[in-house]
Amino acid sequence: MNNKIKNITICLNCGCRQDIVNYQINLLKPVEDNFKVYWNNRIDRHPETYHSFSKLVNHSIETSPTETVIFINDRCHPTPENIYKLISLLESGFACVYLYNAGFFGFTKELIRKIGWWDERHLNGDVSDQEWSIRLKEADLAFYESQETVYDHSWKSRLQNNAKYPNGIRHWDIKWSFTEHEIIRNISEEKYDYKLESIDFPLNINYKSWKSSVLGINYPAGVAPSLRVINKNVITKKEST
Repeated sequence: MNNKIKNITICLNCGCRQDIVNYQINLLKPVEDNFKVYWNNRIDRHPETYHSFSKLVNHSIETSPTETVIFINDRCHPTPENIYKLISLLESGFACVYLYNAGFFGFTKELIRKIGWWDERHLNGDVSDQEWSIRLKEADLAFYESQETVYDHSWKSRLQNNAKYPNGIRHWDIKWSFTEHEIIRNISEEKYDYKLESIDFPLNINYKSWKSSVLGINYPAGVAPSLRVINKNVITKKEST
C-alpha cells in the first residue's frame, strides 16, 4: 500500500509582491532534493482579490496537480523542516495540519472528497479556519493545530477584500448554532463544480480519529480555533439542506 508522499504542490498565496514569492521559493528550494515539488503561485494564477479566503483555497486545490497540497501565506517565513514535518504528520494519519493557523497548512485532496470544499459563503477571511476544526471533529478526523512557524505580523497584503454580508448577517451565524455542550449544524455544505484530479491518486493514508488530535500548540491562552469544539458535540440536524 502506498502511503508515502512523494509529490507535493506548494501554493504560495502572495498575490501582490513577486519579491516575497521569490524569497519563499528560495527558502524552500532544498525540499526539491527530497520531493517532486510543483509550485502553484497565486501571483501567476490569480493576482487579484478573491471574495473569500475559501475561494482562494478551493481554486488552489483545483489547480494543484498532486494529492498533497500545502498552502503558505505571504507573511510566513517557511523552512524545509516545516514542510518535512507537515508531510510526516499527514503520512501518520492527521487529516489536516496547521503550522500557523490557515497561514501555513496542508492536507490531501482525499479530505475534500470526505468532507467537502471550503465554504465560499464565508466572505473575506471570516472564520474559515475556525470552521475547519468543527468540520474535522464532525467527521471524526484528527487535526494538528499549531502556531509554530515564523510569521510576520507587521504588514498585510493590499489584496484585502471588504465584501459585506447581505442584511449584515454572517453566514457563520446562519450555518451553526452553539449551546453549552453542542455545536449544531443548520445547513449543509455547498456544492461546487471544481475538479479533484491528481497525478498520484490514491495515497491510501488511513486517517486517525479526532481523539488523536494535537491542538493549540504555541497559541496564546484562549485563542486556538479548536477551543470552540474541544468540549462540545457536533450535531447535524436531519433537516439540513
